[in-house]
Amino acid sequence: MVRPRPTNHLTRGHTVPMGFNPQRQHRRSAWDLAFVAAALAASAALLIWALLG
Repeated sequence: MVRPRPTNHLTRGHTVPMGFNPQRQHRRSAWDLAFVAAALAASAALLIWALLG
């Protein structure tokens, strides 16, 4: 059984059944910045360990 192709990809695309909206506005939070800072710190620590260890 083949489903008909939706006519409007923005409102009825293949991501709608999953609840994913690619047009949604992203709001940054303090958690986002903390997560990136922790990833950079871990990367720097691993790089120093690899170079000096």
